[in-house]
Amino acid sequence: MLNAREMANVPDMADMLEQVKEEIERCSKCGTCRAHCPVFEVKHHEPFVARGLIRLARSYLAGELKASRRLTELFSHCLLCKTCTARCPNGVDTSTIVSVVRNKIAAEKAPDITAIVLKNLLPYPKRLGYLANLARVSRFLGFMRIGSLLPAPFSFVDSLDRFTQLLSTPPGRPLRTSYPSQIIPPFPTSRPRGVVAYFTGCMSGFIFPSLGQRVINLLTSLGYEVHLPEQVCCGAPALAYGYLDLFHRLATQNIFSFKQGNYEAIIVDCASCGAVWKEYARWIRIKEAKELASRVQDISQFIVTKAELVEELKSKLSSHGVGQTKRIVTYHDPCHLKKALGVSKEPRLLLQVVSQLEFREMPGADRCCGAAGSYWLTHPDIAQQLATSKVQAIQASGAEVVVTSCPACLMQISYALRKAGLKVEAKHIIEVIGEY
Repeated sequence: MLNAREMANVPDMADMLEQVKEEIERCSKCGTCRAHCPVFEVKHHEPFVARGLIRLARSYLAGELKASRRLTELFSHCLLCKTCTARCPNGVDTSTIVSVVRNKIAAEKAPDITAIVLKNLLPYPKRLGYLANLARVSRFLGFMRIGSLLPAPFSFVDSLDRFTQLLSTPPGRPLRTSYPSQIIPPFPTSRPRGVVAYFTGCMSGFIFPSLGQRVINLLTSLGYEVHLPEQVCCGAPALAYGYLDLFHRLATQNIFSFKQGNYEAIIVDCASCGAVWKEYARWIRIKEAKELASRVQDISQFIVTKAELVEELKSKLSSHGVGQTKRIVTYHDPCHLKKALGVSKEPRLLLQVVSQLEFREMPGADRCCGAAGSYWLTHPDIAQQLATSKVQAIQASGAEVVVTSCPACLMQISYALRKAGLKVEAKHIIEVIGEY
């Protein structure tokens, strides 16, 4: 539950419904979304595409449809990848429509196991740390596989099993336990080049702490003082499932924590975290929300937009790998990075800094891989079909390494490559930079 201070910062649900109704009316029913929706590509059925969901949303919000199991199922299939919005002639924000409808449906029924787990997990970093430890242990012992034998109320155990199977390596020690709240550059200097905050997110904070270490090492090596403010989950899972009260709580906690520092930028290495931080300006009525959202930058974006950082990085990398055969790499665009944050050329430019890499564009580089946060847990069949298409695109590029900027995409693609028996590696872009 939100406290009184947090409630004051939450938009009124009636206002949100009115805004969504206005967004619904902007849909011209042209059907452009049918040519681009990844789920429609698999299902080939109108209710699964943006136009069909918007039509259902209009009827549901008008009271013409009830919150049935079928309606819940149809809205659960949306990836929230924003592909439809990026291609829509009117720019209709289908993701927001779906999130609000999911919230209204959730409010009309008793909390299910997913709601209970998320509300008792996401606001508490220590509990997320315990879950990461459980994943580490289960990775080796394999005891979570009993989840497939348990009844529906315990299906989250089976989901955790699928989660551990997607991990190429077990989680390590939570990132924040290895660092102080302020990390200074490792070399003597009169003053840092600047001060940035690092929002680790759940992935780099708990699942891929080695990635978080590389981010910190890279930023400090470039002369930046890195701060790790107290933080909780960005709220992406809560927003995706329609638990808007939980999303507001998480967003408010992060805003109140990060507004304490005068940071040049808030750095993210997860596309979804960055996209959700940008949403804070819309969903939270705190004057600092918009200002903080404007400072959020993907790490590749932060580096590439500063010419002096690019030149310094080139200088640092120039003596590494001399004489070695160039590795062929390609790049997968995370949906939220390209379609929500508008970041696409920056990761490619960052890869060009490494002279030992030969870049090749893959076909459909911005097509969803099927990860979509936790979508691969709730809809594994569709996620796998999308991942298979992505693997075929990677093969067509002839790449030895596929690079991306989203830990969830990294898990999904790594698993798909292993399942296909391919020796192509999948790496986060900061991992690649850190190797040279």
